[in-house]
Amino acid sequence: NALQAITPGAVEALLGVLQRGGGVSSPSPGLLEVTLHTVVAVVHVLHSSSPSAGHVSLRVLLDGYFRVLNSHLHMASMEPEVAGDLITLRVLMLDAIPAMLNCEDRPVLQAVFLSNNCFEHIIRLLQNSKVVDSSSDTIAVHAIGVLTAIMSNSPSAKEVFKERIGYAHLYEVLRSQGQPTQRLLQELLNMAVEGDHSSFPVRPICNEQPLLILLAWLPALACRDLQVFLSGWLRRLCEASLPNRLTCVKAGMVGSLLAALATEPALPAACSENLLELLRALGSLSIRPGELRQLLRLLRRERGRGPHPYVAPVIRALSGMARVEGPPRALQCFDLTPGMAGIMVPTVQKWPGGAFAFHAWLCLSEEEAEPPVRP
Repeated sequence: NALQAITPGAVEALLGVLQRGGGVSSPSPGLLEVTLHTVVAVVHVLHSSSPSAGHVSLRVLLDGYFRVLNSHLHMASMEPEVAGDLITLRVLMLDAIPAMLNCEDRPVLQAVFLSNNCFEHIIRLLQNSKVVDSSSDTIAVHAIGVLTAIMSNSPSAKEVFKERIGYAHLYEVLRSQGQPTQRLLQELLNMAVEGDHSSFPVRPICNEQPLLILLAWLPALACRDLQVFLSGWLRRLCEASLPNRLTCVKAGMVGSLLAALATEPALPAACSENLLELLRALGSLSIRPGELRQLLRLLRRERGRGPHPYVAPVIRALSGMARVEGPPRALQCFDLTPGMAGIMVPTVQKWPGGAFAFHAWLCLSEEEAEPPVRP
């Protein structure tokens, strides 16, 4: 019965209510919320049904939804209360997208969103949000949450984002919004762990790219308290476990740390201490000769200026890298964290002799169980 009720006219009516949400005669927030709950239910019904069974395809509904989300650009020149209604509408529509993805067959629905160019729509909204939401980054905060929901637990979605958008472009778009708030920094931290970054125990890093964005952004933050706040959370997340440290090393975070430490003027003492302690933790796993030279180059000062403030913490970091702490570990390892990871070897016929042996230590780490999906 629900499938039969989803007609082109019904979908047009729902989208029409949302379209009017950014206009002068905007519906009440309660009506918008009810409409969005209905749209979410329609998405779930269409997704769980055969594509040829209904009157409307899921692709058509999502096309209309994203079209409404990115409309009303001319409203920026109108009264503040109208612009406020538009911000409310966009926030409600953004928050409805994770609810749409909260279904049993989530990977398939994520693929449908990707085929509808969802990333391009969200980035376009981010680019245009400064025109409407010039006093805060509310839309940016919720947009990052939507990107996280679309990419969550989907390596293919992350690869699509890298190829179509790129994290460098995302960084440029966010920088163009001006100085970030703590909420936006926290949302990027959430994107890295695909969940609550402040939870205990620390969640595993599922996407290291937001952390590299934050590390590149850190020296440009005008607020020193934000610099200390961000450096502390980067240190906590990245050095929390061996898998997290390995992920950061493979992502090239050592070089990013050195680049942040080399900026002028020097970072606040508490901030640089956090970064150097993180550098020690990552460098104890792997540091390249060029990175080591770059670390020592940090200590150079012009004659007469006195010792560099990083001298003592850098010496402690180097000492910590050289000192063996904890149980003995192999210097080389295979990271089998991803679900499809494995080791491929040539066929036995190509090996000399009649047999071969392979020995390895197995390192197991606890992971937080995924919460059950509620339809």
